[in-house]
Amino acid sequence: NGPAQQEKWWLAIHNLKARNVTDQPLFFLALVAVIVGMQLFLAGFLGELVQLNGPKRNDYLVRETLR
Repeated sequence: NGPAQQEKWWLAIHNLKARNVTDQPLFFLALVAVIVGMQLFLAGFLGELVQLNGPKRNDYLVRETLR
C-alpha cells in the first residue's frame, strides 16, 4: 500500500470525501508543463532534422591535404 492508498483508506474510514485529481491546481500546472516540454522537444528535434538535411551540410574548407 502506497501513501495515496493509505490516504484513501483514512478518508473512507472517517467519512470524508477525497478531492478529485482534476480539482487540484498542481494537476493543471503539471499538464501545462508536459505540453510545453513536448513542444520544446519537438521544436528542437525538427530543427536538428532541418539542419542535417540542409544544402550546406558537408561544406568544409580544407586548408591542406596530408598524404
